[in-house]
Amino acid sequence: NRELRKRLQRVAQVFTAHRAIVFPIHCGCQPRGPQSRDTRSDHAPACLQRIRRISVPGQTRSSDGIPVLETERLRLRAMEVEDLPDYVAMWADPVVLEHIGIPPSSREQTWTRLLRAHGHWSLFGFGFWAVQEKASGRFAGEVGFAEFMREMEPSLVGTPEAGWVFAAWSHGQGFATEAARAALAMEIRSAAMRLSK
Repeated sequence: NRELRKRLQRVAQVFTAHRAIVFPIHCGCQPRGPQSRDTRSDHAPACLQRIRRISVPGQTRSSDGIPVLETERLRLRAMEVEDLPDYVAMWADPVVLEHIGIPPSSREQTWTRLLRAHGHWSLFGFGFWAVQEKASGRFAGEVGFAEFMREMEPSLVGTPEAGWVFAAWSHGQGFATEAARAALAMEIRSAAMRLSK
């Protein structure tokens, strides 16, 4: 489908231009992009109802249905309770938070963040993965997409936002780029399937 191909090319262009600050794939109910946002309050529920959980053929999934992605050096997998100590340390590290612009998170706040990562997969079919270095098995960070329901104009409701955070020990090795590319490729395949239905 030519229209689908054009929309996916636009997604890739926006992703490249904006370094995935916002990832403009949505339900497919109308074309959207940074210049064209639907700010009607009644659009959000209808839009979110159209975002369906997608299964990509041949995709490995964890026991709870979250896709497992592998790159040359990394494994993107579901967050686990056992990740909590590393996750808490990462979200409390001033080196990590320096460019995010938020104060360190408490253990409780970080636990809520971990639960939110799982909830996104259940509700929307996308979310955040834990990123693990394959060679060492170490928790390196997180990457993925979220529907944050931010109260802002223009509205981003119905537009998954891409994000990533990596532990200080993993900085400077290209892990964020490697993980984000894998996540983006997965979401483009999923979006193509959503838009074709």
